[in-house]
Amino acid sequence: MEFLQKSSIESKAAEVMQVEHESCWMDEIIEYMRSGKLPEAKKEARKVTQRAARFFLSDESLYKRSYTLPYLKCLRPGDAAYTLQETHEGICGEHLGGKALAIKLLLRGLYWPTLRQDALNLVRRCERCQKFSPSIHQPAVAMAPIISPHPFAVWGMDILGPFPPASGKRSFVVVAIDYFTKWVEAEPLAHITEKNVQNFFWKSIELKRGWMIRLADELYHVLWAYRTTPRTSTGESPFNLSFGTEAVIPVDVGAPSPRVTSFNEQFNSDGLRANLDLLEEAREESRIRVAAYKQKISNYHDSKIRPRNFRTGDLVLRKAAVSQPVKVGKLSPTWEGPYRVKEVIRPGSYKLETLEEHLLPHAWNSKNLRQYYQ
Repeated sequence: MEFLQKSSIESKAAEVMQVEHESCWMDEIIEYMRSGKLPEAKKEARKVTQRAARFFLSDESLYKRSYTLPYLKCLRPGDAAYTLQETHEGICGEHLGGKALAIKLLLRGLYWPTLRQDALNLVRRCERCQKFSPSIHQPAVAMAPIISPHPFAVWGMDILGPFPPASGKRSFVVVAIDYFTKWVEAEPLAHITEKNVQNFFWKSIELKRGWMIRLADELYHVLWAYRTTPRTSTGESPFNLSFGTEAVIPVDVGAPSPRVTSFNEQFNSDGLRANLDLLEEAREESRIRVAAYKQKISNYHDSKIRPRNFRTGDLVLRKAAVSQPVKVGKLSPTWEGPYRVKEVIRPGSYKLETLEEHLLPHAWNSKNLRQYYQ
């Protein structure tokens, strides 16, 4: 056994790495607590002394007296940025919302003055949070009601389906509705092609007057029920606004109404002609009711607007369910992109391009877009 009088390892002075901290909000408070030094400006000096009452210094670290915990450790900007990033999307991160993220850090005993806003900014710029964020249901732009000047002047068209196949493998329905009378035409189709839609348009709308054809039995009954039922917007049935009289429906025959039991062919013919003479007045009254109804709907719609206006060059995300509906599943991102706004066609309608400057087909409505933050 050997006893050493001194260490066999040559002793060296401990090396200390000097770390220079960036100047921040903590410096004035720490300087005041250490040496009592205050800014020369009286207003700033009073502000520092008032703030310092809520802090205390321990082992060169600044702490804030808290309502949630006894003390919160104050972080400098660099440490704060790392803490936010790691807590939000690190190994144990769960991509919390901005407010929840700020509260989580408070409960862990950390603090800096802009904690909540920094958390909100981080979440807003998070790639995954943006693409998986919920769909926006509030309207993006004000409603622009379409007022038709007279019956059958303006039509709206849409394609419904696919539905379970019917006879002839027909699984789609092309529908057209007149904006004035609310008269509706529809036809089942096996395939949606340009030629099929064009044939439907020429057959059903340019030659609509007096034309009836038996489509699929179910569709025929639906159309007849719709055409003979008064619409809320006009106060009249589409049949009455189109032909000047109400149709006799099956229940009038099954349970005879006075209209059927007192039928007289000569009086009926005269009455139909009189109805045609009064039809323009009825249509004018309906036009006023439609305008008032659309204004009421427009006011309700516009009261819920969450404006989303974009400028040329802005980066946006596109709703995945609209751009690629077949590929979207329950765990798929809600939004995809980003894309760049190439052209503003009108407020709420935009042409988009990829970041490689490839133009996307057709225009995109702002209700299917949201701002992308880098």
